[in-house]
Amino acid sequence: MSRRSARTTQNKDGMRGEGSADPVNMDDNYKEDQNSNVNTRENCGKCDQLVLDEDLAVSCEEEMEVKLDDVQVMVVEDMDTRLGTVETQTMELKEKEVDNYTQNKSLEGRLSMMEAKTIELEDKTSEIDKSNTSTRHRADGTIQEGTDDATGYMPSAISADKTLLDELNERKNKESNIIVYGVPESKSQVIRERINHDRTFTLDLMNNCQVHCDAAKIIKVMRVGKRENGKLRPMRVIISSTDIKLNLLDNLNRLQGKEDYRRVRVTHDMTRMQREQDINLWMEAKNLMAEGKGRHSVRGPPWRRRVVKLVEEAQIEQTHTATQ
Repeated sequence: MSRRSARTTQNKDGMRGEGSADPVNMDDNYKEDQNSNVNTRENCGKCDQLVLDEDLAVSCEEEMEVKLDDVQVMVVEDMDTRLGTVETQTMELKEKEVDNYTQNKSLEGRLSMMEAKTIELEDKTSEIDKSNTSTRHRADGTIQEGTDDATGYMPSAISADKTLLDELNERKNKESNIIVYGVPESKSQVIRERINHDRTFTLDLMNNCQVHCDAAKIIKVMRVGKRENGKLRPMRVIISSTDIKLNLLDNLNRLQGKEDYRRVRVTHDMTRMQREQDINLWMEAKNLMAEGKGRHSVRGPPWRRRVVKLVEEAQIEQTHTATQ
């Protein structure tokens, strides 16, 4: 109940009790009610403006500014978080770019190696084509009566082609092999101990030539021929990589002056046909020396063996003196 209603009730009760109304008292009561209404207004704690108690939904400008400041802080923090995420992703992309560049360089190196091996295979193919052409020419000069009516080929030509294919397969199988001569054999009667002895010697040979080769890359080591007393059988070493083999052959000069390897000789593992060709080349070199044309030797890989003239030590000394 409001003050005005209470006072009205009180006045009525007074009138009833006293039996009459006082006009002066009624006017005072009215003013008091008006003053009571004025006192229901209060000052805002933010802006100091007068607001009514019932008007709780009113918001002042300063309160809105506070809320706007809070929103701005939240937006700035969110932007900082997003910028941090973008920077992190940018760094990851840069790292991936560096990794891609490194991989591209590695691929370029591999492609260069593949190109070199391709050129080597082309040279081998050219030599095979020449040999095949020579075989067919010989076959064409044979008696025509031996021609097979069904195929158009002579039996001798077919046999020559088969021999050539067998030769190519054997060369491919021996591509990463080496033959080592002059290695003392183990006297053990246990096969495993003899094999371990030869494998250890092979690894020591690699190390002395400064060729990096793990034991796992030596696939197999075996002695060639029957075991006989007083005879050193050559060793056939099968290596997993042709590159290791070629690196070893290039570094054999590092064995010079080492007593343990004075009688050791390392060569390619050749086929029967290659060995026959090699014997003929050595005979040619020997004949040139017998004719007084200087020292000659046979050099090159099995698919490109040739006779070369060696430079005499006297010529080297003369050349060295002339350059001084």
